Amino acid sequence: MPQAVADNKRIRTRYLSTSFLKVIQKMPKQLYLLYAILRIIFQVIQLIYVFLSEHYDYILVQNPPCVPILFVLSLLKATRLSKSEIIIDWHNYGYSILRVNHVNKFLVALAKLYELLFSKCADYHLCVSRAMQTDLQYKFGVKPLPHVLYDKATRKFRTTPLSIQEIHDVLTRAKLLDSSSDGDTTTTLLTKVSRDG
Repeated sequence: MPQAVADNKRIRTRYLSTSFLKVIQKMPKQLYLLYAILRIIFQVIQLIYVFLSEHYDYILVQNPPCVPILFVLSLLKATRLSKSEIIIDWHNYGYSILRVNHVNKFLVALAKLYELLFSKCADYHLCVSRAMQTDLQYKFGVKPLPHVLYDKATRKFRTTPLSIQEIHDVLTRAKLLDSSSDGDTTTTLLTKVSRDG
């Protein structure tokens, strides 16, 4: 989390407890479905407690992950138990990540329907690109029009390594090696460094 956010007195960050999840995570793989259901129930209870224990003017949530938070926020909004305004910060779609990971097509379709329905609870939407803004507007029908906030790298990231050796090291770690390199040098797709210095 950026220091400016951590130091801001008007922003309260709430983390959910993971102790119970660590216990049930040790369940045998054959019981994965039971683990997933218990995890969601546990998170729903925690989220309802967090959102009802204090008043928040705004609740900012990042998507993904959207299960179970969008459901909980929709429930609180529908029952008028929370008067907080909800902002969804869209970085991707949860269902598309499932699809890329070759999850069952039925579950992907269910995840898309979930995201489509429960994203309607938000009062405002943020996204990371104009393309996503258009996609959210026309495919998901979100209103009002999402505001684009481009991702910006923090100061610890550099745009490019400074020296040939650093470039070479990055390419070597990425295993982008030239397969025709001889025994006297280490050759990547872009660099060639003598082994004897």
